[in-house]
Amino acid sequence: GNKVLQDYHQPFKVNDCTVYFIPAGHILGSAQVVIECNNKRYVYTGDFKLTADKTCEPFEYITTNVLITESTFGERGLKHPAVEAEINKLNQLGDINIIIGVYSLGKAQRVIQLINNYCPDKKIMVHRSIGMFNKVYEKSGFTLGPWLPYDKHTFRKLKNMIYLLPPAHSRNFYPQPGYLRAFATGWDHLQTNFDFKLFISDHADWFDLLTMIEKSQAKEVFTVHGNGEDLKAQLEPQGIAVTLLN
Repeated sequence: GNKVLQDYHQPFKVNDCTVYFIPAGHILGSAQVVIECNNKRYVYTGDFKLTADKTCEPFEYITTNVLITESTFGERGLKHPAVEAEINKLNQLGDINIIIGVYSLGKAQRVIQLINNYCPDKKIMVHRSIGMFNKVYEKSGFTLGPWLPYDKHTFRKLKNMIYLLPPAHSRNFYPQPGYLRAFATGWDHLQTNFDFKLFISDHADWFDLLTMIEKSQAKEVFTVHGNGEDLKAQLEPQGIAVTLLN
């Protein structure tokens, strides 16, 4: 059938239930699903983050009876470092060129905006698969700042260049004196075999999960993705029933 695009806060009916979407703060257009049925509210967060991101709609809090949340980084005490400090690492490397693996949709656009904001001396080149999504973001009214399609001759010739490309492609670049390599991710184990670590995550950390759950006022929580064991141990003494679906 025909696919219908649905705006945020635009309710529609599914049988006897009212359904609408609210921003999840993960990437451009990411949404939490709100379902109101039989005088109860159910919220499915999907992937989300609370930290500020100028390349997507900010996370929107909502109270609910039942909450289904991601728990990707639901490990007790796990805190993502400040993104400003992470991106400023690029300024501390001198004028050597840098290759950064980034997911083409969401992470790439956020990293471009951060580099342009915090590393104004750097010039950005992107893989063609990233350039396609950049244009979608810019058409949607999000300002990324300057970027160019990747050109290997220019990259080799000039200094202060950053090449952003999908992680699978970045692994084709082996250690060489002409550049440094990194992978922008929240996962520590994915940072191995690169020249420096760049912890930039688009998911909630432990403390953000607790903040969101508390503000939701949910008394029934289901966790998906990651490991919900620590959340279960933390929340059940507070009278919140937690079921692990992951």
